[in-house]
Amino acid sequence: MIKKIKYINYKSFDNLNLENINFKNINIIFGYNGKGKTSFVEFLQKSLSNISDNIECSQKEYEFFIYNELYKRNTLYINDDEQQDSFKSFYLGDDIFNIIREKKIIQDEINNLFNDINIKQSELTKIKSNIEDLKSKIAKDTKNVLYEIDPKKYKGDNSYNKNHIKEIYFSDAASLNNEEFESIKKYTVNNDFKEITLFEFYSINDVLGKIVELENILKEIPENNAIDRFKNDEELENFARMAIKLKNKYPKEYEEKCPLCEQSIIQTKLWENLEKHFNKEYTDFIEKLKDVQTFFISFKKELEHFRNWLDDNLTYDKLTLFEKINIDEIRNKYLNIVSFINDNLIIILNAIEKKIKSPNLSAISLKLDKNFNFSINNIIECNDIKKIIETHNDNGKEYNSIINNNIEKIKKHFISQYKDIYMKYKYELDNINKFMSNINEKIENKSKELEDINKKLDDHNDSFTKLNEDLKEWFFDDIRFFKIFDSYYKTQRKDCKGEWIDCKSGLSEGEKTIISIIYFMNFYSSSLKNMEKFPILIIDDPINSLDNNNKDKIINYILQKIFNNLQGQIFILSHDKSVLLKVHKYIQSKNFDNKKIFEIEKLNCVSKITEKSIKNIKNDNDTIHIYKELKEFVQNKNLNLNIYDLPRKLLEKVFSICYEDDSNFTQCYNKFFTYRDIIPKYTATDIQELNHNKTDIDLSAELEEKCKFVIEVFEEFTKINYKV
Repeated sequence: MIKKIKYINYKSFDNLNLENINFKNINIIFGYNGKGKTSFVEFLQKSLSNISDNIECSQKEYEFFIYNELYKRNTLYINDDEQQDSFKSFYLGDDIFNIIREKKIIQDEINNLFNDINIKQSELTKIKSNIEDLKSKIAKDTKNVLYEIDPKKYKGDNSYNKNHIKEIYFSDAASLNNEEFESIKKYTVNNDFKEITLFEFYSINDVLGKIVELENILKEIPENNAIDRFKNDEELENFARMAIKLKNKYPKEYEEKCPLCEQSIIQTKLWENLEKHFNKEYTDFIEKLKDVQTFFISFKKELEHFRNWLDDNLTYDKLTLFEKINIDEIRNKYLNIVSFINDNLIIILNAIEKKIKSPNLSAISLKLDKNFNFSINNIIECNDIKKIIETHNDNGKEYNSIINNNIEKIKKHFISQYKDIYMKYKYELDNINKFMSNINEKIENKSKELEDINKKLDDHNDSFTKLNEDLKEWFFDDIRFFKIFDSYYKTQRKDCKGEWIDCKSGLSEGEKTIISIIYFMNFYSSSLKNMEKFPILIIDDPINSLDNNNKDKIINYILQKIFNNLQGQIFILSHDKSVLLKVHKYIQSKNFDNKKIFEIEKLNCVSKITEKSIKNIKNDNDTIHIYKELKEFVQNKNLNLNIYDLPRKLLEKVFSICYEDDSNFTQCYNKFFTYRDIIPKYTATDIQELNHNKTDIDLSAELEEKCKFVIEVFEEFTKINYKV
């Protein structure tokens, strides 16, 4: 913070001794135009860039934020036709251009890295193609020999190709000498060694038990407690069955009478007993018979499958046996057993069918051959078949193992012939992959840097969104900031159709002032976030070219931005005492005591700055001057263009006396006429926008009446009559 300046020797200031003047955190400076305000600001900025004994400071490094007319023109590029109405980023400040430049450098670096990758990718593709060609040649040479060993397996192109040659095979590949190579080629696949699986029965172990079960069933007859004579009379049984079917077919017609004799059966309950017999006991018995029948039919089919298996597998052309075994004899033996068992199964199935037709017939018995059980057990054991199959499979595995081992040796032999060439390609491949991996890592790092930059640019966009929000909330909803590209924005406004168009030079001086102040205050506020240097804010005459209404708004806007996040040291300068009084009153309402008021005066071309009190600033007779000018206008009809601001200014003087907070003219106006015995002839807006944009001289009568009204209000308030 600037605590004290001993002397100023700059432009209109000449060795002014300031030892008795101390500056505070908040400094309000009044000075008419041309008295030296701008020179004082320039002195501060230059002196703090190279601090000497002349200035007493609390910090070593400072960051200046200066708003003045020059800032407005530079910000809006008023003297630059190509960039007119464009803006530098306020969020990133002047560094935006360095950031854009850095972004382009990083993008170029990333593009160059991708070009390097493309070059290496081409080299990589070529080497991979060479490796694939090498594998194809190895596979072709290998397959020609494998075809001689096993022509059936290695017949087609897909039986052995480059896809079968894996990288790992090159590490342990070994060559064969000529003698080993020729010896291996003699072992060829001249037999179709195929492993034979022993036939598996699912029900043969249960056959003998099922026969015992069947013999017991054949001895049974269904019980009939209703009519005993039905038990052994097949004809009557069929007759009763017919009656049951008729009743079930026509249940409504024969609900209470017999379908044969049509007599009533309600009393006798005859049909209930018949149904109990035929629908339950008879059905259960038949079901049990059919389960046994299903089992033996299934077993009969298994025997047929077994017969086919014998014909397909127990043949000399299928079996590889190194010992003399009569295959035909063994096969025929089991075929005869199958025929024998099959004949007995026919007897069993016939007996079952007979019992199904006549369940109450108990004279049915099985007359099976005495060797039936022996034949069943013979098939279950079939030791000679098991031995043949086991011998065949063992012999096949042994010979196939030799062939398979030889095939693997042949494959490794041809791989080893080209091992050195492959390893050379592999070395080049690894180097390129390593190089590409490094490039990708660099691209990833550069991409992260680019993300950070884009994040800053996104923040920059967000900051202009905030600018537009402030514009709309405080001043205009028909003017906005619009992005041109990363580092420039332009202003646009709505036309009569409500469409956004470029402002070009269509902004008024007041609008340019408002836009530049909004830009500046947002830049200042956002810069405080990560500020390392001590910030010094200087605002020099922010109200130029503004009407009274917008003058109030801009002061309130600036004060809110400053004191919502008060940091560093503040200097507010103006030639308008009412502005500085408003600032002082606002600061006082916020209980900020660390403030001082100064005035810059000029005498004999020499400027000086002195400390003032608020009373000194107020007692300037401005109120009398305003009142006299209004009276002169009303009495002499002297139409002066400056007259339009005077009614409002005179009422502001009244409000500053009446109210502690007079920042809002409309509120003060309405409150004043509510509690005073004066009838308002006009609204606050009528006074604030007095003849705004009206140029017709005939409207002077309206202006005169409003001025008379304001004079009457002032005289009523003061109860005096000043003589002009």
